[in-house]
Formats: sequence, C-alpha cells, structure tokens
Amino acid sequence: VSWPAEWRLPPCGARPDLERFAADVDRRLLGLREHVRHSRAAGMRVAGYGAGGRGVMTLAQAGLNATDIAYLCDQNTAFHGLLAPATH
Repeated sequence: VSWPAEWRLPPCGARPDLERFAADVDRRLLGLREHVRHSRAAGMRVAGYGAGGRGVMTLAQAGLNATDIAYLCDQNTAFHGLLAPATH
C-alpha cells in the first residue's frame, strides 16, 4: 500500500517525545506486572475489571496471563463466560 506523504509518520528516531512516551509505557507495564506477581507471591488472588479491548490489551502487553489474574469482571454481559485473548 502506498500511503500519501501527509499520512506517513516520521522515523521514530526523529521523535524523542515518542521515545520517552514508549519508555514510560514500558516502565508502567513492568510496574503493573511486578505488582501483580508480587501480590500473587504473597498469596493474594488478583482479579481485573474491564474485559473490553483496553483492559485485555493492557494485560497482554504487561505479559500477564491466567496464572497471574484469577478472573476478569465486566458489566457488559456480552463478555461474561468468555476467555480473554492472549491471556487465557
């Protein structure tokens, strides 16, 4: 696919603000993973709220799975009884 020039992003090296943002996201995902795993190691059960796209994506990006998160809850009944992609 050939995208118009105005739609193309500059190379990542040309955007230190994006690099800082990416590093911050990585740091926060690591913090989430460490918090959940520390809680599990202390004998706690960890549950999540929000089985929609952002919640599931956050768990997957943090490297968390069913051994880390006991279950997910969501008000939306369409998500009840389903497995979370990439984390089940």
